[in-house]
Amino acid sequence: MSPSPTSRKKNNLYVSTIRMNQYRTKPNEQLKNRTLKSYSLCKVTKGKGILSINGTVFHCEKDDLFLLTPNMEVKGESNSFLPIEYSVVLFTCIEISKKEGQWLTHSHLFPQTGKLILHSQDHVRPLLSNLFNHSTYDKEVIKQSLVLFLQKVRQGEDNHKNVVPLEETIDYMSNHFMDNLKISTLASSSGLSLNHFTKRFKQIMNTTPSEYLIEKRIHRAKELLFSTQKTKQIAYQLGFQDEHYFSRVFKKREGIAPTFFIKNKCQRIASMYYGLDDHLLTLGLESVSSLSYSSRVRGTLIPHHQFGLPIDSMEPNYEELQRMQPDYILTSDRYQPSFELTHIAPVAVVHHTNQFQDVLHHLADIFGREHQANQWEMVFQERKEALKNLLKKSLGEQSVCFIRVGPKGYRVYGKSSQVGHLLYHDLGLTSSLPDKQDTIDLLIDELYSFVADYVFIMVDPNVESNQKMLELMQTETWNELEAVQKKRIFEAHDLLFQPLGPKGYLHSMEFVAEKLMGSERKKNLSIKIK
Repeated sequence: MSPSPTSRKKNNLYVSTIRMNQYRTKPNEQLKNRTLKSYSLCKVTKGKGILSINGTVFHCEKDDLFLLTPNMEVKGESNSFLPIEYSVVLFTCIEISKKEGQWLTHSHLFPQTGKLILHSQDHVRPLLSNLFNHSTYDKEVIKQSLVLFLQKVRQGEDNHKNVVPLEETIDYMSNHFMDNLKISTLASSSGLSLNHFTKRFKQIMNTTPSEYLIEKRIHRAKELLFSTQKTKQIAYQLGFQDEHYFSRVFKKREGIAPTFFIKNKCQRIASMYYGLDDHLLTLGLESVSSLSYSSRVRGTLIPHHQFGLPIDSMEPNYEELQRMQPDYILTSDRYQPSFELTHIAPVAVVHHTNQFQDVLHHLADIFGREHQANQWEMVFQERKEALKNLLKKSLGEQSVCFIRVGPKGYRVYGKSSQVGHLLYHDLGLTSSLPDKQDTIDLLIDELYSFVADYVFIMVDPNVESNQKMLELMQTETWNELEAVQKKRIFEAHDLLFQPLGPKGYLHSMEFVAEKLMGSERKKNLSIKIK
């Protein structure tokens, strides 16, 4: 097949075949070693991971682009908490030129391969949108966009207009410090000699380029030490030669080997998700801060003690947190750390689960507090069974539900939600919702079919939610409900947040049991918990 006149005139590149694929990996998934047979343009669409290209390790995250060529050897690994997703354009490509009336082909097309350094994507953003927009698949549009994109990549390498300001180089280093960066290459990209680049860098950052990269890697290493990865895997991700070299560098800077760092040197921990301060206290650890939900509820009804500096979840006061000088910041994968937060201290992300015991034992294993976790588990199981048996004798098979009134309507929490796990699994109460249902959003007319014999209700602290509650209370159907007439409607503003920690979970169970059984039976609930 001969190239079209358009292809010859525009760019001397000819793409003959093209295929599109999308991939989604699992946490910690190892991507198989493979030798490429075609050209490939890969874009990371979600998550994080690492990619090794011919032995050179690159850190991957959202919007990173890779241009891979035939015979490259590639392998990779997905992140423990944010598994990587990516789109790939596979294609065959040749360069054609005409010399003395003869058409010639060339196979070495791209001086820049591997991770593409595009300091500004404005000029290629429409092309990338066409390439990786899978909702409207048009092969000709994709092919044209690919040829134009590849030509722009080549032009960026062939001319000398791509000298990068030093500030942009520093920004690139801060985002790609896990790659195999060479200081000499970074200096050249800034149009400076190695000595001049080092001097200028130190004037701006108060440290050398090499020390800056090591500092960033050690900071990231502390975050990765919270995962289930081995030291060898962490060293590999950070771009170190091997785990022994990584351990030497870490120990030189921190005074202790990475395998002992968390258990022996991590003393001041900032909690940045609901209930994590409670987990730390249960394990006998100090929490220098805790994320407050006080601005998200109308009032606190369940006994609650916030530990350390309270951080407003709506308007976090990061300056005060920085003055606390935490060794670590502990958060959940449900809370997206901000740029400011990640620069205060290493951020460790804990996977959220409705099984608070799983979080407790995970943290206990990391901090070397297994004994404290096991002791708490024994006490909790004993107390849980006591409450469950008391409720069964008192209520029998009567049903319970938890309703949240928000600005847009009404939400009922099912058996697979955090509140549902407490009500229906641990306390053994009954529900009319499907077993695997998390939450159901309902209109006012739909709500009545889910109202149970006993109702716990939470109203969000805003005008719109209050209005929704008033609308509900003014309906004739609501006032005719047996739960309303028998005064079995209980306020439970913080029942959504309180069970996220071990002690809070137990307090919530006791709160529910007390409300259901009545104040005259409160004495039955006074079993002392150590």
